[in-house]
Amino acid sequence: MTQKQIDAYLRLMDPQILEERTHQDKSGVYGIAQRLAGYQSNHIEGSSLTPEQTADLFETGTREQDQTAVRVKDVENLSGHFRMLNEALKTIHRRLHRI
Repeated sequence: MTQKQIDAYLRLMDPQILEERTHQDKSGVYGIAQRLAGYQSNHIEGSSLTPEQTADLFETGTREQDQTAVRVKDVENLSGHFRMLNEALKTIHRRLHRI
């Protein structure tokens, strides 16, 4: 994806996702991004959380009582991911600088 394509995408998406993040509206683009990116990011790291468990943790901060046990480290990593994406959205308009 070129920078021009990325910029065009962000112009379309960022007002919506930023508005939803501000109001903690988890039913739209912001919620989808958090659930999918959280699951994929943690899955790459070997997380045992299912997409459903990831969604529960994002939406309510807890898991359903009837679900199987999960590793505490997986929950910690997922919580960190949710915070990281929120921080990234705060700086969405800033250019990344090379070190």
